[in-house]
Amino acid sequence: MCDYKKVLLAALLLAVCQCFNLPNDLIAKCTTQQNITSDNFRHKLYDAQAGTPLVNISLNYMCYVLCAAQGLNILDANAHVDVDLLSEVEYMSPSNYDAAVQCNLGLQQEHDTCVYAFKMLLCLIKNLNTAEFLNTSEKKL
Repeated sequence: MCDYKKVLLAALLLAVCQCFNLPNDLIAKCTTQQNITSDNFRHKLYDAQAGTPLVNISLNYMCYVLCAAQGLNILDANAHVDVDLLSEVEYMSPSNYDAAVQCNLGLQQEHDTCVYAFKMLLCLIKNLNTAEFLNTSEKKL
């Protein structure tokens, strides 16, 4: 991958992850629970976005995403993202809302909740318009 593409991907990952501002105590709880660091998680997320097969990513990194989603109270009874709850945590434009719905629908057959959560995050990173996120998050201040 070209250097400029790596920089662009890193910026995209950072923008999406920062949109869902996780409280420090939730980050600490989930990193401790999964025995990982935030930096290592970001590297694994970057690796997955860059094409590393998910079988090469330890389940604890995937379970970190599930832990964070549980802490944000954005999951339904099946431990899948409830897009309406997600939109209450962070404003989403109509196109981003639709993208989140499509990501969720595409993953309904994933039964491992940790794998589902990680794949959902990857899908959101790939499909959300971060410019809309960043523009609207400023309006919330």
